[in-house]
Amino acid sequence: MLPTIPPEFKKIGLNFGPDLGELVSSWDDLVNLALNGIDRSDAAIIKPYLDELLSGKYATDDLKQLWWSMPVTTVFHDGTDVIVLLSKIREAISRPPYIE
Repeated sequence: MLPTIPPEFKKIGLNFGPDLGELVSSWDDLVNLALNGIDRSDAAIIKPYLDELLSGKYATDDLKQLWWSMPVTTVFHDGTDVIVLLSKIREAISRPPYIE
């Protein structure tokens, strides 16, 4: 069973709107969009949550279902894409300005 989604992580989902294809053209753009409005205190909660999700304990399909349960309009049909996105978000919040 997946851990409960913290409200700070749900903030990321709110950044994924219906016109996403017009706003991003790369994984980096997608990560920057995902982290819009995320501050250090949010990152301090999101990082360990991502560490848990990406620990290898959870199946790819479980992570895809978790993503679909988020407040997002962007759906990944391949769980591997969810893993890539979560990994890139974790990497980004592991650097300044989120972590000093």
